[in-house]
Amino acid sequence: MHQDLKPANVLMAEDGPRVIDFGISRACDNQALARTGRVIGTPPFMSPEQLRSPRDVTAASDVFSLGSLLVYAACGNSPFEAESPYMAGYQVMYEEPEMDSVPEPLRAITARCLAKDPAARPDLIELHHLLDLSAPAVSAARDEVYFANRFGRLLGLDAATGAELWRTGPLDDPGDIAAEAPPSVLLVGDAIVAMAGDTAFSVRPDEPEARSSPAGARPAGD
Repeated sequence: MHQDLKPANVLMAEDGPRVIDFGISRACDNQALARTGRVIGTPPFMSPEQLRSPRDVTAASDVFSLGSLLVYAACGNSPFEAESPYMAGYQVMYEEPEMDSVPEPLRAITARCLAKDPAARPDLIELHHLLDLSAPAVSAARDEVYFANRFGRLLGLDAATGAELWRTGPLDDPGDIAAEAPPSVLLVGDAIVAMAGDTAFSVRPDEPEARSSPAGARPAGD
């Protein structure tokens, strides 16, 4: 198990996504790495059971984290946004994820991944199948959501205002924004699931804060 799937731990290389693990990283804002007692992870991308009983987590915990990662990749926000890691952890455990900007059929898939009950989440084989089937259908809708959210952030607008302006207002050069669009969210998720099925991951002890990335690679959130 990886136990710390998040945007900063996914690099986009020329030949596809790479899941990495920087170990214990420096705490930063609401994506601080919790390391109190046995709890290790990034609260907005942790599973409820990881917060409640970290010694008892299974592969279903990574499925939950992948669901949060896919929401972030689709719309630029974690489904559990909060001003502090403690509030993010509370939302993960007790509140429903925020997925209003996630297009179908990705929303239905991530909703299953983000089930509070680990037994209700799809296993890796089923998830791989769901993502494979859904990739063509969601691509155009995902791009529209991404561009609208990106456009709003560039203008300092809230999500709803930015999305409305994107749909109705003219753009002088939309290519500047479109050039920054990530690869297909579902294809990225599918590749991560495939790699997770082939490799066992673990969180390592403290390491230096920075490590050079493979050539041609960049974090998925960028």
